[in-house]
Amino acid sequence: MSATLDIWTCRWLKHFLDSCARSARTRCRRAALGVNAAVWKAFAFGLGAAIAGLAGCFYPGFVGTLVPDAFGIVESFTMMAMVIVGGMGTMIGPVIGAVVLTFLPELLRGFGELRLMIYGVALTLVVLFMPGGIVQAWIAFKNRLA
Repeated sequence: MSATLDIWTCRWLKHFLDSCARSARTRCRRAALGVNAAVWKAFAFGLGAAIAGLAGCFYPGFVGTLVPDAFGIVESFTMMAMVIVGGMGTMIGPVIGAVVLTFLPELLRGFGELRLMIYGVALTLVVLFMPGGIVQAWIAFKNRLA
């Protein structure tokens, strides 16, 4: 019973989030269907703020301490780079960007001081040659093969 409820909830949530994303992208479709864009944008903003608040609630318990300078400018830029590298406009893009940018420094650890330069060059190449991020590049590659 629980597995059935989980599957149904995941399908409903995926359908709901996909509908929100599609309605946000196409202005003409939104207008033709009579969807109030302001309401859905406010809902998306509120949902994002609620998830961020929930994450902020669990963070001190996870880390064990709470200090004002826990997130500086370096962390903010790192998170922004994760979204850009993964791909904006998709649900999975920032997750993929976070995984790539978390493991890339660990993979380059053997290069010593050169690893920061390789990391910067890799970020620059992704931004230059994949402006939509890794997910958009993968979708374009998959469409080219089909």
